[in-house]
Order: sequence, then C-alpha cells, then structure tokens
Amino acid sequence: MKKFMTRTNDNVNMEEFKKNFNPIDFSQQQPIEMTIQHNPTEYMMNNMIVVEPSDDTMVDNKIVRDNLMNRTYVLDKIKQLYLLDKLNYCTPKMCAEYFEVDYNTIKSCIKRNIDELIENGLVRKTGKELKEIINNVGYNMHLISNRTEFIYDEQSFRNNTNILLTKRTVFNIAMLLRDSVVAKEVRKAILDNLEEIDYVLPNKLNKVYNMIDKTPKSKEELQKIEDDIQLRKQQIANLSDHDKIDLLFKMVHNIYFDTNTKW
Repeated sequence: MKKFMTRTNDNVNMEEFKKNFNPIDFSQQQPIEMTIQHNPTEYMMNNMIVVEPSDDTMVDNKIVRDNLMNRTYVLDKIKQLYLLDKLNYCTPKMCAEYFEVDYNTIKSCIKRNIDELIENGLVRKTGKELKEIINNVGYNMHLISNRTEFIYDEQSFRNNTNILLTKRTVFNIAMLLRDSVVAKEVRKAILDNLEEIDYVLPNKLNKVYNMIDKTPKSKEELQKIEDDIQLRKQQIANLSDHDKIDLLFKMVHNIYFDTNTKW
C-alpha cells in the first residue's frame, strides 16, 4: 500500500532546511530509521510522518487526499455521475444525488472544506457568467428565466452567485463524507486500486519473467508465456497515466534495491 509523507513540523525555516539538507546517497543505501507511533496508520521514517491510506485517513488527512486526487475515474466504477448538459460541471444538488445524501450534508461539507475544494475545481459563477458559458455552447434556448433565477438542464440557478463542482471536486468530496454509503464505496475502490497497482500487477509481471527463466520450454509453455505477456500489456494499457507512473517507479525501486527481483 502507498504511504504518503508529511513533515513533523509545518513551520520549517527553509533557509535552515537548505543549509542542513544532505541528499541521500542511494549507492550507500543508508539505513532507514523507523519508529512505530500510537496510531497504526502512521509511523516515523527519517523524521517524517508516513501516513498509510485508509478509509479513516482519507477523511481525516488532507495530504492523503492530495496524493490520491488523480484517481477520479473511480467515481464511474461505483455509479454514473451526471454533469450539466454540455458543461463539465455539476451542482451541489446533483452531487448530493450521486452520494445519496441530503442536500444540506453537501452544503455543510462545502462550507467546512471550501479552500480545499476550490483547489480541486470548485468555482463560483454569477448568473450572468453562467448564462454566458451556456450561450457559448449554443444552449441559450434551453434557459427559462425570471427575476431571481433561471433553469438550465432541469437545474435551478440563482442570478447572483452559484457554486459549481467539477468531477475532481466531487471526487474530493467522496474522501470527505464519512457516513455516505456511496462515498465509502468510492474510498474502498481507491484502496483496491492502490493494492492492484502496488502488489497484484507487479507480482503478476514477476511471474511472467520467472516463467521465461525456466528451461527447457515446450511450444505450449512458450505460447502460455506469450499469452501472459499480452495480458499484462493490456492491463498496463488500461491504467491511467498516473498509475502507469506509479508502476514504473515501483519497478525502478525494485530493480535498484532488490537484485533478486526480475522485471
């Protein structure tokens, strides 16, 4: 499972840090100092807190959430997220429908975490700005307006300020809603995906190369090897770019630190 690091002291003097910073000489493979803390999801490694992703740490720890934000595709594995027609946004009410929670639950979550959600795509648009966006995609004929609000794609918008959420914002909210059943399913899918990338796929690749090392090989063995290789290639091709990078780093790490590992 991936482990995400954060400094033990957020008020670090950067000049002092630069002066005392010594790059790790990997050729010497310096021993790692590790101390288990009272929290089983955290431990100290070289004066850094290492946080393991879990359902609880996703909800409680922003660093864990930040390191998982490139996995928005997990949302679609759980259920379909509906966005406004021709726009890459949904409303807080549409978000509440996705997570099967009360609208006020989403409003409270947004209020508590507004800065983080803005970092991940939440925008505020006036009615005028939103109408211009809708007009630009050629759907102004779908607007139904009065003095205080207008309707687009069966959603009601105010003429003053509206909050809009991107898919990334909704994914962020999935890691913040502690009690939503759907949000819990999203977090479980994230953890399952991490396990697949970190353990399952590399082990399968190892099996392929271990098979190649065995001699002699019959026609059937060679065909099985070829089929296995093609299957692994397909599995890797189906990964997101972010997960391909994760897998690459794991391969490089194993090559460097474990001479018995074959890739």
